[in-house]
Amino acid sequence: MSQHRTFHLSHNVGLLDALIAASTVRLNVPIFMLNLKHFEILPGVQAIRPY
Repeated sequence: MSQHRTFHLSHNVGLLDALIAASTVRLNVPIFMLNLKHFEILPGVQAIRPY
């Protein structure tokens, strides 16, 4: 929730994006997304564009 609070207004990160990001950081797995703009600014998130 701290990621949502920190980046919500400055980068328009939604609550569900923050929950997904927190899950990937906790599980230490990368996230594969076509739209990286909400995830690449979050610390600890390994955001990868699949193609």
